[in-house]
Amino acid sequence: MSLHQRPFGPASNLPNVQNTIAQSVQGEGPGPIPALQSITSTAETLLTNPANTALALSCAIPPNTNLEQIPWEFEWSGYIKTTANGNITLKVYEGTAIVSGNLMGSSGAIAQNTASAPFWANGKFIFDSVSGKLEGTIGFFINGSLVATVAISNVLTGFSNTTSDPVVQFCASITSSGAASGTPTTINTQNLTCG
Repeated sequence: MSLHQRPFGPASNLPNVQNTIAQSVQGEGPGPIPALQSITSTAETLLTNPANTALALSCAIPPNTNLEQIPWEFEWSGYIKTTANGNITLKVYEGTAIVSGNLMGSSGAIAQNTASAPFWANGKFIFDSVSGKLEGTIGFFINGSLVATVAISNVLTGFSNTTSDPVVQFCASITSSGAASGTPTTINTQNLTCG
């Protein structure tokens, strides 16, 4: 296991913490990672769980962890393959849907003209139940371009280590300006973890 694989990975079934797949746990069935998805539209597209495409591909921090008031990390990585000229934009959201007020960060438009390249996103976050705030930083690397780490786009509130289940959950999206039915963009998520 890489140091970039955090303890909490994508849920394989229902979108609750009880189904979060812990890393390196014997007896667990195969998880939804790697998750390969083909994009055939220029619209922002939520990444879905290949085990149940009605759900977002997400990772979550369960309640009652020792992460209260301690920095922890979010990791997302894999590869993107484009079959037309255009730009790629990756975004990370808190929750399980594309909601502008829950945007953690965006890579901005990065050129990836008919190419295959690895990508990663890394966030460093902290929450505490007293203020109820989730704060932190996030950065991206796409097709050889580093997007500098910045403070998250929205400071969110209402987080509690004892009453929220999950405490925090993340999902991701891709926008590909060159994607169409004849020129799909493929994204493969190899790692989506937090903790």
